[in-house]
Amino acid sequence: EDATITATVKSKLMWNDHTDGMEINVDTRYGAVTLSGTADTPATRELAGRLAENTDGVRSVVNNLTIDASQPSSEIAEAASDAWITSKVKSTLLFSRNVDGLEINVDTNDGVVTLSGQVDSGAERDLAVELAESIRGVKDVDASALRTS
Repeated sequence: EDATITATVKSKLMWNDHTDGMEINVDTRYGAVTLSGTADTPATRELAGRLAENTDGVRSVVNNLTIDASQPSSEIAEAASDAWITSKVKSTLLFSRNVDGLEINVDTNDGVVTLSGQVDSGAERDLAVELAESIRGVKDVDASALRTS
């Protein structure tokens, strides 16, 4: 159960707009979560603690995060991570009701997202591009390899 709690807390921190990209370590022992690393503001430190507290199975949280205002902002850290962008675009497409994310391949190089695969219509293609463009860190979207049936 501790491994599940750790994974859930890490996921919450990664997907939150204010805490993703920060250097936060999560350790769980018998439902007690310890956060360590750095946050860029006191508010972000507090938010990370609350996200951990509101996770199923968590009995207590020890928030050992320190404030480091010189740490690069999460936006810069995100933009530098093509792997992060790829996973965020892919999950956004998978969770969209109007796009068949399973049929779309996503690749990112220097912030430029390439979409390839098959979609049912031009409208679905346009929506896939729009969703990809909405992700922070995306500089451009190339959908020339995204075919319509």
